[in-house]
Amino acid sequence: PALKVNIIDITSVVEAQRQRHETDRMYRKLLSTSKQGILIHRNFKPLMVNQAWVEQQGAKSIEQVLAMDSIISIIPEAERPIAIRRYESILNGNTPNFSSVVTNRCFDDSYKYFNLYDNVINWEGEDAIQVILEEVTDKVLLEKELLHRAMHDDLTQALNRRAIYDWIKKPMNQRIEMSCMLIDIDDFKLINDQFGHTVGDTVIKYLASTIKAYVETLNGVVARWGGEEFIVFIPKAKSEHTKIIAQRICKSFNQHLFLGNNRRQFTASVSIGITNHCICHSSDSID
Repeated sequence: PALKVNIIDITSVVEAQRQRHETDRMYRKLLSTSKQGILIHRNFKPLMVNQAWVEQQGAKSIEQVLAMDSIISIIPEAERPIAIRRYESILNGNTPNFSSVVTNRCFDDSYKYFNLYDNVINWEGEDAIQVILEEVTDKVLLEKELLHRAMHDDLTQALNRRAIYDWIKKPMNQRIEMSCMLIDIDDFKLINDQFGHTVGDTVIKYLASTIKAYVETLNGVVARWGGEEFIVFIPKAKSEHTKIIAQRICKSFNQHLFLGNNRRQFTASVSIGITNHCICHSSDSID
């Protein structure tokens, strides 16, 4: 009898396993210490999340997030189908090479904006999605404010002349018939001469708010056309309805008491011109 011993060198295999374990350990440490919010999920079931993500989303702890069956609930309902389609597309190998700005309804009920970078990774032997979030709420709100300022009149917050030209392109291309009103404060120069431009601005602002109150409920738009002039478009409005609205604007504005110098009260009135069949067939006909 003798003993036969077969020796197989598995040094490279053991070393490869050791390196994988080390890489995995370093990766998990990197995720946990990153200042960026990182979440790994499979079909929106959270598998790993770091502390930065928890703090960004207003959650209480990592454990609270990992106990969830799905993080789809923090995505606004209207955007969930888009998120699901994006998830399926990335799993199929269509990883976007750019970030997307998304809105999340956080655990503390606040709404925040994030730059989202997501891609497929292998997590414990199966494909999963790694999501990296960068909060950009302040940036997005600033951009929205700048866009609002660019499109709205500072005094009245109605659309400005440039914005109404941009707005009218869509109903023009869709051949939507509209009613149009051109509204002008009567004898406005006398108001400025008697009471000053500050009081005149108050009169203009009140007219703008009066017009909006009647027009915006019908999905109409209001723009400041000139100094004391406003223009209104109401898509698909019937002529009798437009006339009633115009009469109500006139009456409501005329009944308001303004306060002038030495607390003198005065009233003002407007004239309104109406067209009931405003339709543009080409960009040349807008003016």
